[in-house]
Amino acid sequence: MLRSVACLVGLLAALPAMAGEMSAEEARRFVIGKTFSYNCFEGPRGQGRVHADGSVVG
Repeated sequence: MLRSVACLVGLLAALPAMAGEMSAEEARRFVIGKTFSYNCFEGPRGQGRVHADGSVVG
């Protein structure tokens, strides 16, 4: 059973991603609560998190 689940997960990972447009609400749900990191061209790096009210901590 575990082997077949691992095979299915591997197969799904190999399939191409389907791209589409997101509505503003879908994009909001996708970003809220996630941690992100950034690397600037000049060298600064950091991490942050977007809160439900739109504020960012990082």
